[in-house]
Amino acid sequence: MPLNFFYAALIRRALPNAKIICVRRGALDACLGSYRQLFATSFAYYNYSYDLLDTGRYYVAFDALSRRWRQSLGEGYTEVRYEDVVEHTEREARRLLEFCGLRWDPACLAFQNNAAPVADSLFDLLEIQPETLSELLDGGVSSLTTSRGKTSLTRRSR
Repeated sequence: MPLNFFYAALIRRALPNAKIICVRRGALDACLGSYRQLFATSFAYYNYSYDLLDTGRYYVAFDALSRRWRQSLGEGYTEVRYEDVVEHTEREARRLLEFCGLRWDPACLAFQNNAAPVADSLFDLLEIQPETLSELLDGGVSSLTTSRGKTSLTRRSR
């Protein structure tokens, strides 16, 4: 869930042995991805994503809170960079499984074969098939493009 990072300390208090994983993404890609994504409009907690400056401020606040969690939550907290997962999927999967105290399973690299439904706005909104996930992941890194000195940004309708 996008807002679970607010509650990391409460989660730790309620579940002292919980493993908390914070998935990070480069600031520019994270902000543009949030800005371009049409989140549930019935929830006010996504209102930050309707304005690019607000999205940037939100990211700065997220970054500061993540830094606090790194310092205060100790060994039960780790971060993974989205870009690292795209570039080094097996290495990152192994690292996260080890962090969680779980054994390696080669099926972790065959996620497209998982029959469980995917609850992700990207899949739901665009009706994307899991087999195209690797293409999507690669496209999600450094999504801001420039051509002849002009910046290109496509925004979804709100």
